[in-house]
Amino acid sequence: MQRAFEAGARAYVSKSDEAAELLAALEAIITNRRFIGKLVSKALELNASHKPNDRALRLLRNLSDREMHIFRRIGKGEGTTAIARELGISVKTVETHNAHIKEKLRLSGSTQLHRTAENWLRGS
Repeated sequence: MQRAFEAGARAYVSKSDEAAELLAALEAIITNRRFIGKLVSKALELNASHKPNDRALRLLRNLSDREMHIFRRIGKGEGTTAIARELGISVKTVETHNAHIKEKLRLSGSTQLHRTAENWLRGS
């Protein structure tokens, strides 16, 4: 969500929000206000009460959108080949992204990358 707002979004609602939330978001946009749907707001409150202490999780802001997408898939337990197939890229490209993610998050190896991604996914 933060990336969406940084890119210029004025409102953010979940696919699971009710239609009334979507209408409220549109009204906010028309009146030049920001809007966050109820379900997203509740999730933000939950996350705020469980702030990550782990250094790697604080460094997630350094990841590109593609790296973040791959990091999320790693957290879901998907392997390199499956990620490559799903994204229509080569296994080598996914491995390169994995290396960049490990470097940016200051992780020592693949096991640490998988554990960090799984913990992040559980907490988000």
